[in-house]
Amino acid sequence: MRTSKSEPFYYKGLAVAGMLVLLLGGYVHRRVRAHIDVGTTQVDASLDLKSFPKTIYGWDGNDLEIPATTVSYMKNNFADDYFSRRYLNNEKHAYADVYVVYCTTRPASIIGHKPQVCYVNSGWISDGDPLKKLFTTRSGEELPCLIHRFHRPAGNYAEVVILNFYVVNGSLLTDENQFSGLMGRRPNIGGKEAKYVSQIQISSAYESNVLEAARDMVDTLFEWLPDENGKVQADTALEE
Repeated sequence: MRTSKSEPFYYKGLAVAGMLVLLLGGYVHRRVRAHIDVGTTQVDASLDLKSFPKTIYGWDGNDLEIPATTVSYMKNNFADDYFSRRYLNNEKHAYADVYVVYCTTRPASIIGHKPQVCYVNSGWISDGDPLKKLFTTRSGEELPCLIHRFHRPAGNYAEVVILNFYVVNGSLLTDENQFSGLMGRRPNIGGKEAKYVSQIQISSAYESNVLEAARDMVDTLFEWLPDENGKVQADTALEE
């Protein structure tokens, strides 16, 4: 099912709520991990995620306003770079909110920023365990993700569907348990410490919208993140 042309504005409150719950849910985890010494060889912390295209394959995006205090909190606690943006696709009568955060100075701090913690802590009701799903990108590659569903109770009813995955050192993972160790350990993948962790969330009122947005954007999004060798393909593309 797709949204009508007016529905994106009806759900505009979901975007701000989504950002805030991400911050609230990770607070306890950061307190526990505050003593962690990252101590790894790090990749460049000076990405420019906000240069990710605002117009892409029929989607037109606008940055979502985030309070200055929230931005300061993110940067001081876990985010080296991020963007939060609403994309509309008039042809498909669809919308999707895209949130990407990149952490390399303190990669362990991203642990705990997951929908099943953040949304529930902010008053959303889970519709069950996240579902594993494959989505197909424009290049034809099938990639895994987790689909989360939440709703608000009657009187303030709303629904949200969230497509979530992580990119760790250039590799896509669906669950933080795949790269986080026991409490007090640094994130790792295959026995290697994390040089960076990026979280990608695409949310909307309808699953079809998030899958269509993922199809059209994820290939390009990967060009804005370091690959397995630490190279950012978008740097070369922007210089040409």
